[in-house]
Amino acid sequence: MVYPNLKQSVCLVILVLFVMFASGLVFYHLGAVPGQPGRLLNYMGWVANLPVFALFVLYAQRRSGRSLSQVLRFRTVPWKMCLPVTLSIFGLVVVNFNIGNFTQYLIPISEATLDLIRDLMGRGTPYAFAFYVLVIQAPLTEEVFCRGVILGGLLTHRTQGGGIFWSAVLFGVLHMNPWQFPAALLLGIVFAWWVVQTGSLLPALFGHALNNFLSMTSARLELFGPLENWDVPVFLPWWLFASGIVLAVTGLWWFNQMVKRDGASHEHRAHPDQDEAPADRKPV
Repeated sequence: MVYPNLKQSVCLVILVLFVMFASGLVFYHLGAVPGQPGRLLNYMGWVANLPVFALFVLYAQRRSGRSLSQVLRFRTVPWKMCLPVTLSIFGLVVVNFNIGNFTQYLIPISEATLDLIRDLMGRGTPYAFAFYVLVIQAPLTEEVFCRGVILGGLLTHRTQGGGIFWSAVLFGVLHMNPWQFPAALLLGIVFAWWVVQTGSLLPALFGHALNNFLSMTSARLELFGPLENWDVPVFLPWWLFASGIVLAVTGLWWFNQMVKRDGASHEHRAHPDQDEAPADRKPV
């Protein structure tokens, strides 16, 4: 049985969240000590997530019996796939803006979550550091963990649709707050589908990085209003929301057409050790 199954995946996510929360708490309290470089220690708390994810990925890889290359899945794909991925992400950013605000309308966002967003995306944090954390580190760690480790394991225990769905749910849980969960769930489904279609993490990595870049840059430029006012839900005009849906659907359709023209066995490439999958695979 290839590690992890769904129960083991849930445990992995809980452990990762616990360790990240504990390490973040340590750096936060160290920064609160008089005479200590508080801002620098806060930055170190963000960077500390990298070794946390790396350790859990290596642990899961050893338990699964898969090679590191099977977990990382950095198989090259045609550069042209960047075009439909870019189109999809531009549309999804627009769609997710309204989804996030609707969630915030139903559940008022907490001040602690707002402070966390403002701290990283606000102009008080150097752009280069925010870019590293959100556009480089976060996509790399989360894609390898959620799509390389978790999706790779779930595809041997569940159907393709079930593996995609549950890996996306856990990707949403990994964001640790209900306001980001719906948007993260939608993105997680899209990213997992791209990985299954191509057998590579690269389209998902690029899409994830582009999504974070657009979100971070629009926040810093205050395109949708000052960060101080983010506790008040603001909805985009219906025509802009509809345009986002059209862009996203067109990009996803275009991506699917590119994959079909490739003509190879994408399902097998998406999970090279699928031949070892047990006969009692669960439907969902």
